[in-house]
Amino acid sequence: MKKLTIEEVKEFVEGENGNGCKLISTEYNGQYATMNFKCKCCNKFETHLNAFKSGNKRQCNECGKALMIKNKLKYTPSYIKEFISKYNCKLLTVDCTHSTQDIKVMCLCGDIFNTTFSHFKEDNQRQCNQCGYKKTADKLKFSYEDVKYNIESTNNCRLVSIEYKDQLQKLEIECSCGNIFNKTFKDFKAGQNKCNDCAGKFFYTIDDVKEYIEKNSNSILLSTIYKDQKTKIKTEMWLWKYFSKDI
Repeated sequence: MKKLTIEEVKEFVEGENGNGCKLISTEYNGQYATMNFKCKCCNKFETHLNAFKSGNKRQCNECGKALMIKNKLKYTPSYIKEFISKYNCKLLTVDCTHSTQDIKVMCLCGDIFNTTFSHFKEDNQRQCNQCGYKKTADKLKFSYEDVKYNIESTNNCRLVSIEYKDQLQKLEIECSCGNIFNKTFKDFKAGQNKCNDCAGKFFYTIDDVKEYIEKNSNSILLSTIYKDQKTKIKTEMWLWKYFSKDI
């Protein structure tokens, strides 16, 4: 491809498609070399010829921001309100001025959620979170037979629940060891397919902690609450300790 001369570049920049710009640079070293331009507002800016030709940069930053705002205003408030109502939702924001503005919308179910018209229009958020979860769950809905086959084909588990609604429903499952545990089908598929004992998770009660301390030390447990292995506990000597299954 023949390399353009500075005269040819100047002719293109200052032509009818140049958005009123002027070329300041006096040398041209390729379409990706940075050059100096004067915007139609008289501000100076830098870009390369390739970006200028593609239309991505034919103005200074200030004019670019103004153009962006102008593009955001292409939807009127009445158009936005009418569009949202087509999907059985109601626009609650009174002064909606552009497509990226945060707006409040009432969902079909009556709940209120926040979105932007841009997101709503592109079908990214045309409902509240709960309806969105249900919509996703419906798309990924499995039959009871599918769920039963999947569970009972994994780690010798057995499905105890006799009905299945969606992936967020807690199911009763019998582990291969005989213990019963509760998991959603979504969590089960993600790898949480064992009871706590088989998964190596141990949960101690306050009585377990008391028994251990009094059996293995000369202290008496004063604390009456124990949540997990990071809970601070007090003994009769008022020493802070941590109770762990690794003790």
